[in-house]
Amino acid sequence: MSKHDDLASALNRAAGGTAPQQPKAPPTRKALLLRLDPAVHRRLRMLAVKRDTTAQALAEEALQLLFERYED
Repeated sequence: MSKHDDLASALNRAAGGTAPQQPKAPPTRKALLLRLDPAVHRRLRMLAVKRDTTAQALAEEALQLLFERYED
């Protein structure tokens, strides 16, 4: 547990509440770092806001379409 979690728990207990449960990423997911041109990054973020979703979700959708296109 991180120091931040300990502090949040202590503050919640002091206020008479319970500590909020923070969602954890599924253990089967892997991280991937992409370096994007600033204009591409901005377009991705703008599209995510416009569609009320995340850049992560859009990237996963784009990768799925790419896999379908090149699937043997």
